Amino acid sequence: MCDVTTALIIGGSAIATATGVAGDIMSHEAQMEAYNQNVRSAQQAARLQAQLINEQQEQEAQATARTIFEQDLEARRAEAATLVSAGESGIAGASVDMILDDIERQRLRANVDARRQFRAGARQAHFQKLAVEAQRRSRINSMSQPSGWATGLSVFGRLGAGTANVFAKYPQIGAGSNDLVRI
Repeated sequence: MCDVTTALIIGGSAIATATGVAGDIMSHEAQMEAYNQNVRSAQQAARLQAQLINEQQEQEAQATARTIFEQDLEARRAEAATLVSAGESGIAGASVDMILDDIERQRLRANVDARRQFRAGARQAHFQKLAVEAQRRSRINSMSQPSGWATGLSVFGRLGAGTANVFAKYPQIGAGSNDLVRI
């Protein structure tokens, strides 16, 4: 029969091994939670940045529409003033048509420039969104995801080491003795 000291040492070794296993599992869970929190934070930051870019783009679209509207309105006022002046002066024909065509050409050029500038801003916003996505992925990838395999190997390693330690201290246990059964 196994003496009390041997039983206490074996029990202490088992408790130490179990504590180590529990520590490994809790450490893995804490690392996993930290990783998941990092992913959530990166995704939230990316959403907020994309939302800000979208709002800026919407403001630019409204400003462009307002600019085009004002340019059209100004061109119509210039055309009306030209027609009134020509009518009061008794001028008609090709010279009035050329002035009206020039006003229309200036209006169209201003509108094309405003639209071109808006499209350039939209392209820039697109590239900013791509950069935000790359930043999100980089942030997520910067923190390594804990490995379940590594934790499992650590747990089994502790169990194996604890068992080997007991057998090393008490070789009679591993030699087919039934002492552990009688404890």
